[in-house]
Amino acid sequence: MNFETMNKQRKLILLASLAGIISIFLPWFSAGAFGFSVHVNGFHGWGILAFLCFVVALIISLVGNQTEPLDKSIWFVVIICGAVCLLSIIITILSSQSADYGFATAGIGFGIWISLIAGIAVIAFAWMFKNPADNLKGGFESLKKTVSASTASF
Repeated sequence: MNFETMNKQRKLILLASLAGIISIFLPWFSAGAFGFSVHVNGFHGWGILAFLCFVVALIISLVGNQTEPLDKSIWFVVIICGAVCLLSIIITILSSQSADYGFATAGIGFGIWISLIAGIAVIAFAWMFKNPADNLKGGFESLKKTVSASTASF
């Protein structure tokens, strides 16, 4: 892998996915009382799904011809991974509650916000630097053909 000759789309997806993977290890939630605090990272609940989606997007950015953008079906998989990741993070944020009881506080940590930005970035970079002929319908059809061709070989 030569990072300098890597396609811009692949390079930016790689960096966004890497930031997302790192953000899973950062505090997503924190709680404190009487001077003590506890931090919880993203390896709980929906965060595990976000981690797996970031890993898949990272692997896809490294596979194949590094100098060309992603082909139609693989591009669509990256869009799906980013969307699933983003959805799982949004569900986690919406299901959490911040509280301040004076002596005890609970809130959302900075790691989940970095994950949210990384999920948006994966989708945005895959979309912005795609081939001009690629669209969501064509990506879905291409992925469907690839899956049906691979199952027909069994």
